[in-house]
Amino acid sequence: MKLDSLKRNQYTHLATLIFSVATLLPIVAAGCVTGNAAKTKVEMLPTIEQDDAYEKVLRKSSRSTSVTRDFETKYTIEATYLSPDFRSALARRAERFTKNKMQFLEESSGKSAFFVTLFSPDARVDDLSDQNHWTIQLISSEKPLRPAFIRRLADKDRWQNFFPGVNRWSVEYMVVFDVPSRATDSPEMAAANQLQVQFTNPDADVTMTW
Repeated sequence: MKLDSLKRNQYTHLATLIFSVATLLPIVAAGCVTGNAAKTKVEMLPTIEQDDAYEKVLRKSSRSTSVTRDFETKYTIEATYLSPDFRSALARRAERFTKNKMQFLEESSGKSAFFVTLFSPDARVDDLSDQNHWTIQLISSEKPLRPAFIRRLADKDRWQNFFPGVNRWSVEYMVVFDVPSRATDSPEMAAANQLQVQFTNPDADVTMTW
């Protein structure tokens, strides 16, 4: 009887020990995870919709339209005027994402430039630099002005953080005119009686006004 009682006590102690270890392991593990996590800071960067200051300037600086014929969308085009105030907002947001300056802002510094997103089911329409298919003009009181250069932009994933029209099927361009960049509400802009850019191809003539 004493032997049986001793065995029961041993089993009881063993069961208690196993239960205690099983109870403590998750606590120890949680403590290790919490300790490591406390040493790592993760800050989620805001989406365009969450960045109120940037979205306000973006909305003011952007124009967008779709060209449709016979219930078929020929293309969708979105253009953002890189005015001085938009450049500042873009640079501030870019610094948060990349910690670097936007090179294309420096290349077009002081000039009237536009970030253009183009989407079409027809791949032949996507080439905005094809002068046989597209004519782009800055309307002025003297005569229409052609772009100084049109550059196709790469790194689509990067631009999606700044322009909502960018998607996997769109094509992005920088269109630069050799005229001074003006704030949209500046006296110079008012005196020039608006800023207008025409995008013309065989389907339509699209005029965007700022």
